[in-house]
Amino acid sequence: MSWTPSSVNSASESDATSETHRSCAGRSGIVLSRQGRMARVQMRASRSCSACTCSAAFARHQSSSTRTLTVVNIVDAEVGRHVRIVDSPRAVVAAPPVLFGIPLLGLLCGALGGYWIAPFSSEDLNALIGAAAGLALGILGARLAANSRLVGPDQSPQAVEILPDPTAPLP
Repeated sequence: MSWTPSSVNSASESDATSETHRSCAGRSGIVLSRQGRMARVQMRASRSCSACTCSAAFARHQSSSTRTLTVVNIVDAEVGRHVRIVDSPRAVVAAPPVLFGIPLLGLLCGALGGYWIAPFSSEDLNALIGAAAGLALGILGARLAANSRLVGPDQSPQAVEILPDPTAPLP
């Protein structure tokens, strides 16, 4: 592949696209309640909320236009304040190996195991059945690992900045 100015532009465009598809990046909301280090923040739902890493573990749908997230309140925002929400850096780094690596490892181990065990006369059929069984076990393993490792304050979205109240009059 040769380097051209258009390839640089497409790379920067894909970076911008991936930034808009990141779950809570650059989003803001209002603090509804606090409990210790955690806070419940209500924010407007967008089209990207369905693919959000926050959607399953930390979010509750209240209506089609709002979403409530449980976030780590690192800025100690009071109830009623507007805050900016970002993903946890630890979750962004830890999730891909768990969610993709474990099923891939299961697929490969299952295919090799099915090929070597060989209960049927066709080697391809043995590898295919072993791969399917290994992938199923890998997905189950990834789900168990994600439920045990990717939950908690270290992997929760974070309220990182208190924003000015948009309804407040300007001085």
